[in-house]
Amino acid sequence: MPWVPVSHLFETCIDLTLKISFWQ
Repeated sequence: MPWVPVSHLFETCIDLTLKISFWQ
């Protein structure tokens, strides 16, 4: 488990941040 889980988690974080920004 090298970079894949971390990369996926980071991408999910960005996605959530963008969604929150969009809804506000």
